[in-house]
Amino acid sequence: MAAPAFAASERTVERAGSWSDVIADEATVWVVSTQSGIKVRVAPMPDGSSLAMEVIADPSVESQDASFSAGEFSLPLQRISTSQQSVLFGTSIPAQSLPSFIHAFTHERTATIRLGEVTDEISLDGTSAAVSGLSFYAQEHRIALPAPFATGDAPVVPDAATEQAAVSPADPGVPTAPAPPPSTPPAITSSCRDNWKACHDNEDLMNNYHGVAEARAKCQEEGDRRAAFGTPKWPGFWSGGSFGHFDAGSDGPRTGRLTIVEPDAQFQNQFGAMAHSTVLCLYDFDQKTVQSIQISPN
Repeated sequence: MAAPAFAASERTVERAGSWSDVIADEATVWVVSTQSGIKVRVAPMPDGSSLAMEVIADPSVESQDASFSAGEFSLPLQRISTSQQSVLFGTSIPAQSLPSFIHAFTHERTATIRLGEVTDEISLDGTSAAVSGLSFYAQEHRIALPAPFATGDAPVVPDAATEQAAVSPADPGVPTAPAPPPSTPPAITSSCRDNWKACHDNEDLMNNYHGVAEARAKCQEEGDRRAAFGTPKWPGFWSGGSFGHFDAGSDGPRTGRLTIVEPDAQFQNQFGAMAHSTVLCLYDFDQKTVQSIQISPN
């Protein structure tokens, strides 16, 4: 199985019920749940042909096969590897079976994981929101997935022949102007992705530097630590995540520091009510640390 290259690091960007959207090294997004000592992960295949499912269980499991089933949908899983910490089962979901899987995954209340002769029931509460997050990520990162994603959720990236057919009329006798060549982004954007010092201004840094995702995650973690009462609520993955705003200007690439802003966080007050709040987070891209954070009720 040409499965996704799952990395060691994980960053949860949204939780819903028993499931979460998790980003690994900004390379891919997983739909993840850990229940009954079993970890289930669903992610796009590297070529965008479909999704892959992995089940990670205790290394004492001796079975060579497993399965996932929800309602009338069933998916066989093959043993892939074993380590001292876990045993891994997985498979790619055939593209023709993907609509049936998504329907069962998001509409059934529970699923069954079978590991040899042992079966465990897991909750599917939260899968609809998690799949919506996956769909949004696929759309934003131009990951071409087959139906049902390609029918409105995530676009199919057309090949050159398809693009030419789209811009040419049906009648070959009608002259057409050649399609304009694809625009080439400025060199500053390319270098800005890897080096914050090369960014033109704060907007360029925020939109193009790859380290911004880590900054947003660390600012949210620091906000969680500063909460006096309970766990704060942050904008979800579907709405773009937290800390998508920033101070205007050009001092970020010059100093390595930038104040990023979340204007719609919710922090619990002493009376148990959630109060809408604005969070200002000063982040140092050179040190990769949060320098200060301010939380103010709106």
